[in-house]
Amino acid sequence: MRFLALVQNEIMKINSKKQSIFFLYFCLVFIIGIGIANRSLPDLYAAREYLKFTYNLAPFLMIFVTLFAIVLGAQSITDEFKDGTIKQLLLRPVSRRTILLSKYVANLIVIIGTVLVLWAASVLIDVLLFGMVRSGELTFGIVCKTYLYGLPDSIFMMTLSFFIATVFKSSPLSITVSFFLYIAGNMLSSLLPEKWGAKYIIFNNLNLKVYDPNLLINGGIEPPFSGMSFGFSVAMMIVYIAGLLLIQIAVFEKREVY
Repeated sequence: MRFLALVQNEIMKINSKKQSIFFLYFCLVFIIGIGIANRSLPDLYAAREYLKFTYNLAPFLMIFVTLFAIVLGAQSITDEFKDGTIKQLLLRPVSRRTILLSKYVANLIVIIGTVLVLWAASVLIDVLLFGMVRSGELTFGIVCKTYLYGLPDSIFMMTLSFFIATVFKSSPLSITVSFFLYIAGNMLSSLLPEKWGAKYIIFNNLNLKVYDPNLLINGGIEPPFSGMSFGFSVAMMIVYIAGLLLIQIAVFEKREVY
């Protein structure tokens, strides 16, 4: 119960920040603006029937969510040091490990909640502007999967940002490094030869869409290396995330706070 109370408190902290509200408003305005633009232009409207608008919007929204997740992970711990509230936080009758994990879980809940809100908003605007007459192979399940497959990127990048911020107590460093790896990590790691163990690099395992048999989801893209499977990539994500959390917990528990 105490852990849940900590998580709830952390979620309230995140939601009280102006940047969180601004991000949500920005995404909602983006969805509405793109929807109206598609509805207003006849040539675009012809290609935007029910579900297709939500489907096409998913990659852009998930990029926004990942960038938001990076900033969220970087600031969740560094803000405590910057605002001088870290001492008050550590005076609570709970371990440092519990405090750190409560922040991480709160970040996860906020990210997942944000995706759900943006998905629901996209579907609502889709229905209002384009109706519910479906033509083509798109289904509700395919659209939902498209959003779900975007979560691993957001979750891992938040974890990485959270790790760097905890270890180095620097929000700018965490955001900069995480942004760079998000943009270039997958490209650089895919250039490594398979014999060098490239399939074990996390950035080659974040795109779970390649394992889905539906062409509308995988886009015709295959796993980058042989021997990779859905289970393998999920296992690699768990190993990397667990490793980052264990290291930062060890660092945070031994850190002196003045």
